[in-house]
Amino acid sequence: MERAEGNVKTGAAVLECRNVGRSFESYDGSGRNEVLRGMNFEVHENEFLVLFGAGQCGKTTLLNILAGLDMPTEGEVYTRGKKVTGPAPERGVVYPVSYTHLTLPTIR
Repeated sequence: MERAEGNVKTGAAVLECRNVGRSFESYDGSGRNEVLRGMNFEVHENEFLVLFGAGQCGKTTLLNILAGLDMPTEGEVYTRGKKVTGPAPERGVVYPVSYTHLTLPTIR
C-alpha cells in the first residue's frame, strides 16, 4: 500500500489482512469458484480503507470476512493483533440503502 509523503505509520495495525482468500463450491458441484486470492494489507490508526471495483468482484465478501461474518478459505484477519474468528460487537458491516424510490410520486 502506497502512502503519501510525510505520512508515518506508528504502532500496530488496527486491521490486518494476511494472504486472505475465499472460494465457494460451484453451483454444479464441478469445482470451486475463487472470489478472493492473496489479499494482504494493513490499516493503522487514523487511516481509512476504500474498496471499489466492478460488481460481483468480491468487495462484500471481503467486508464480511473482515467483520467476522464469513471465514476465509485461506489466510487470516486480525483486529488490533487478535485473530478474527467470528462476529464481535466491535466490528460490523453497514450496507447502504437507497430510499430515493420513496420520494417519487409515481411509485405506490
